[in-house]
Amino acid sequence: QRVLNLIEKTKANAGTMTAITAMEAGGAYNSTMQEVNDLPFDTLMNHSPVFAELIGQGLSAEEACAQVANAAAMQAAGWTGMMAAPLSALVARFEGNIFSARPLGAAMGNIVGESAEEGGIGLGGGIAQNMAIRDNADSTRSLTQGVGEQLGQGAVLGAATAGAVQSPRM
Repeated sequence: QRVLNLIEKTKANAGTMTAITAMEAGGAYNSTMQEVNDLPFDTLMNHSPVFAELIGQGLSAEEACAQVANAAAMQAAGWTGMMAAPLSALVARFEGNIFSARPLGAAMGNIVGESAEEGGIGLGGGIAQNMAIRDNADSTRSLTQGVGEQLGQGAVLGAATAGAVQSPRM
């Protein structure tokens, strides 16, 4: 019976969960694309075999960088989406009806859920972006670069946003 209840809840929130997943994956795509585009030519040439190969094939630095950035961004978006999908279940009911009135206990649960979801996506998404950049653009990239900051920001901002949206309705 529990499994059936979970399936029913998931079906009811599927649209919201899909939207959350798409937004998180899109954010990972955009930030990874920007980060790779901001890498110096020397970094790409010395630490990205794909970039060096594309340059060797006669592509301009801009064309090669665009291809490498897109490959990294697609990889980061895919991994982030895979992490965001299950985490979205924590908040889909709340985010699907964000302005409804809630008792204090439910509101506090939503704040904790948003903090966990955004913090988890910050952690997992940060690692996914670092992996994608390491695999495509900069082989020296650490998997943990900036991850603690992304985790902390996600958790704090998730809680603050949920609290701010709900505070007039508690």
